[in-house]
Amino acid sequence: MLNTRPAMLLALALVAGCASASPTPPTATPGSAAPLAGSVTTAPAPVHLGGASHLAWELTLRNPGDTPVTVTAIAVLGDGAPLAAFDAPALAARWHLFPAARPAEGADAPAEGVVPPGDTALVFLWHTAPSDAALPAHLVHRVTVTAASGAVAVRELAPVDVLGVDTVPVLGSPLAGDGWFVVNSPSDTSRHRRSVQRLDGGLYTAQRYAVDLVRILGPEGTHAGDPAINANYAAYGAELRAVADGGVVALKDGIPENTPGADAHAVPITPDTVAGNYVVLDVGGGRYVTYAHLQPGSLRVAVGQRVARGEVLGLLGNSGNSTEPHLHLHVCDAPSALRCHGRPWGLARFVEQVVELPPLPTAGPPTVTDPVVREGAIPANMGYLTLSGFEDGPPAAPAP
Repeated sequence: MLNTRPAMLLALALVAGCASASPTPPTATPGSAAPLAGSVTTAPAPVHLGGASHLAWELTLRNPGDTPVTVTAIAVLGDGAPLAAFDAPALAARWHLFPAARPAEGADAPAEGVVPPGDTALVFLWHTAPSDAALPAHLVHRVTVTAASGAVAVRELAPVDVLGVDTVPVLGSPLAGDGWFVVNSPSDTSRHRRSVQRLDGGLYTAQRYAVDLVRILGPEGTHAGDPAINANYAAYGAELRAVADGGVVALKDGIPENTPGADAHAVPITPDTVAGNYVVLDVGGGRYVTYAHLQPGSLRVAVGQRVARGEVLGLLGNSGNSTEPHLHLHVCDAPSALRCHGRPWGLARFVEQVVELPPLPTAGPPTVTDPVVREGAIPANMGYLTLSGFEDGPPAAPAP
């Protein structure tokens, strides 16, 4: 969930893009219609990242019938105009099936695109536009399905409104100083974006817009000295600050810290321990900020306590599903670290320089972009951040 080892960072940076196609949809044929219930997990809202605007959302497709259904194509319309189209091979890279019951041991997995009776599939969708381009206000999805009988149908799902930028909270900095480095930032294929938690019968995408933040000392990386000692990491013990005025609605403490680089975690990783020690802050407008992997015993707040922007909540640590000291931060739509859906957010102001690796199979050293001032954006992946002087940037509250 939140691995931040340096080797993994480089590998993740090379995972980019996702194939899409523009297939000609098959003509629907008469016959028994393929049963399929479809909806959008949560209405998308614009997020600013890397100098562009993005929409991230998922289609939930459930088969309520008693025979398998095969999804062969999905077309997305934005304000009535074609926005994206995916054929079967392109969908395979965006497809995650959630069986209604645990499959029998040794049973073959269904082919990509097949939704067995009673099962649910999640399709991950992403749209990027230039920062000065208008995003669509409404989305329509046309899903081409084939029934077990061979009958083909095109199902048009109910239109979805794209939420406005006024629903996106602009937050102060959760950290102070310089040398912060962003990993696992939101993208179409990021570890966080594709992480779905199945809890209490529901599917949750809490980490859709999550980031991890480590601290870089210089050429030696994130630590100096013995890499198995948490205190040797530059990020360890950093004060975690409230990103807005708000109230503490959930927290956990007492989970011991991991040994960096160890093969096993200090505790078994379950839904109750995956975030380690954490704080969830209600910042208004139905938005909740989770700070994860804190040091045990470092929390300085209690549930029900009101805090002011910039107030210290606890100290950065290495608890839960973490391989080295770092801050995991995400914004959700419910007062829980995991039982919620991730929502867009942005930092009020920061300076960003992004490390860019040459595309494979090209050999060569990485390059670093020129410094750019960002406002109201999520920091980009592999980005060095300068936060000095911006810790108290004025946050804009989302619409109620």
